[in-house]
Amino acid sequence: MTMITSTKKTSYNPFWLEMKATIGPEGGIVSDPRSDVSLIVPPGAIPETHPKQEIIVRVALKPSNFGLNQQKDLTLLGPVVECLSPGLAEFNCNVTLVVPHRAKLNPDWKFQVLHSEDKYSDPVSKFRWTVTSSNHDAKHGVHFDVDENFFRIKTSHFTTYTCAGSCSRKAPLNLQVVVYGDYVHIDGRKQTVDLRCYVCDTIKDYSHTFRVNERNGPLCVPRPINHFFDKKTKKIELFFPEDDFGTDFQWTSETFNDSLPNSREISLKHVARCCSEAIPHYEAFTLKPKDERTQVDSLEMTLKIVANGLTEIIGPIRMITMDTGRSQSPAHYTDIVSNETLREISREIPRDKWKDVYRTLHDFAKFEGSANIDIENIEHNNQSEMGEMKYQVLMLWRTKAGRQATKTALTHALRSCQLNSIADDCIKLESTI
Repeated sequence: MTMITSTKKTSYNPFWLEMKATIGPEGGIVSDPRSDVSLIVPPGAIPETHPKQEIIVRVALKPSNFGLNQQKDLTLLGPVVECLSPGLAEFNCNVTLVVPHRAKLNPDWKFQVLHSEDKYSDPVSKFRWTVTSSNHDAKHGVHFDVDENFFRIKTSHFTTYTCAGSCSRKAPLNLQVVVYGDYVHIDGRKQTVDLRCYVCDTIKDYSHTFRVNERNGPLCVPRPINHFFDKKTKKIELFFPEDDFGTDFQWTSETFNDSLPNSREISLKHVARCCSEAIPHYEAFTLKPKDERTQVDSLEMTLKIVANGLTEIIGPIRMITMDTGRSQSPAHYTDIVSNETLREISREIPRDKWKDVYRTLHDFAKFEGSANIDIENIEHNNQSEMGEMKYQVLMLWRTKAGRQATKTALTHALRSCQLNSIADDCIKLESTI
């Protein structure tokens, strides 16, 4: 058992969800369909003297607001959850707080529950975190167990909780690949596309790193790659299969005097693990038009990962490569939704509607694959920020839709989800950009 003290100044409420319920001695559950966090109150936990007791459960997705990002020896695996009950000091018996986690269970993991008696206050919050490394902390009355998806924390008093863990270097990697990139148009003539292919451990929450380092959203759906390598695998190969795309493919790799070949070997020992503070490893590719006298208006391609003789396709990777300020821009591009509009619209979409909006966009565009899988990937990779989830899912739609990512398509989907005022705002925003 360890004690941590941290101080964090902030001027806003860090909780993205607040759940309330009135529960009596008969027991009940505090939950909300927007979150997998729940509090199970068994019969007898609330005394007979409190027949209508208010229970509040608040969920925060940014551990940095609580000073938890300073703990370099811990990997945070879930949200911060604060439990309150005005007028009630403690329960008569243990309740169960269910908190989701993103760990991949294996024998090398050592799990912890962090709990603090302090409550979040504004503008200064001081949290003294107690780290419980065993399943039973008799002194503080905290018990917990872990399964594939959840921590189940049993406690008899109100406090703030989060879940963490540390793993051995012998633990298997849980990798995924995601591609980011930029389009560069120099002097009205030269076009280049810079792609950055990140290889990162899915257990580590890298969403903040990507938001800081990348100006745009991902160019493809993140791809898990664990299933085709094992503990004995020392390296994987990443390459740009230019010859696979046929003679009509208009892009070629910029090798800079052969110093950046199409094929790259990645040593797995250089890939940042879940317990590392290093940024994710990435390999960069730069593409240019085969005929530099021609303006190419879009890019659609894939990358390949090879290990143990098996191949995984990364993509499709899509990007619009055009300068919207050029007078020669084709007319059919004038309706494409801008980044600025997507950011503003994402802020307006209600928390309980963003998934419906993406499913509608997905269906209208007739994308291949499952909209729910796309949503799960967005949730997994952006767990620290609800606003970022809403923005990234719109960016994913625009990336996949390419030339069809128009304001007409977006406003149609918004109106289909009964978000008429937001659709009107979309039209107004695009007319001013």
